[in-house]
Amino acid sequence: ERIVSELLDYAKPSPLRRRKADINETIKSTLTVVEAFCQESNVTIEKKFAKDLPRISIDKAKIHQAILNVFLNAIQASNPGSKIEFKTECHSPSNSIRIIVTDQGHGIKEKDMKYIFDPFFTTKKRGTGLGLSILRNIVRNHNGNISLDSEIGKGTRVCIEFPLEQSL
Repeated sequence: ERIVSELLDYAKPSPLRRRKADINETIKSTLTVVEAFCQESNVTIEKKFAKDLPRISIDKAKIHQAILNVFLNAIQASNPGSKIEFKTECHSPSNSIRIIVTDQGHGIKEKDMKYIFDPFFTTKKRGTGLGLSILRNIVRNHNGNISLDSEIGKGTRVCIEFPLEQSL
């Protein structure tokens, strides 16, 4: 069921339903959904949310899905006892809000980095290879950018950036 849902989402994404929203609250509500996964995997979440961020125009359901995809990848890459950091910040040089997710997982091999956003590319035994493709599409549809840095044995850092000035 999950695979079919991901395929449909990738093949025919639904139109955005943007509303002004607090990105911190959107992330917090997403994280409450996945806290059970953290306990199962013995992984902790460290939250560093910037205060008083301006509200931005987003489709909360799509952002929820994007954050969920990032989080699931982070937890699957993490070792028991490690932590995943979720951080938000206002980035003045680019006039944007950033969501930065850093895990202490196994990292991504350099040879795989150029394929990570390609549909159906996966290194997981049970993955569909659509999570990061869907994430990239959601971010782009919000006029945002995504970057990813990774080091083998040290972890991965995902930075999602949304412009502050967006019209509905």
